[in-house]
Amino acid sequence: MKLVGVVDKDPTRARMAAKEFATASFDSLVELEGKIDAASVAVPTVDHLSVAKQLMSAGIDVLIEKPVAASFAEASELIDVASKTKRVAQVGHLERFNPAVLATVPLVTRPMFF
Repeated sequence: MKLVGVVDKDPTRARMAAKEFATASFDSLVELEGKIDAASVAVPTVDHLSVAKQLMSAGIDVLIEKPVAASFAEASELIDVASKTKRVAQVGHLERFNPAVLATVPLVTRPMFF
């Protein structure tokens, strides 16, 4: 897997992130079409539907950061779009690097649940 690039509505922020991760920056999602197979949607929750819908309609699978949508109706629409476009729409629930979770590691010596 290779990080192809970063898109942000703020081009300066996109360039800074791209430099940090030694990749390209793009000014719009349209520029990604034909260049990528999947994208991580890490935008404010209110924008999840519009961004993921645009990507899936362009044939791109998506990993949407949690919460998946701002409402049940938007979540249902995301499912419908994924089904109609035959794209993978996955929700990210990764807590591995969450500072609050990391702080508990030295404290939890006998976990009861996983």
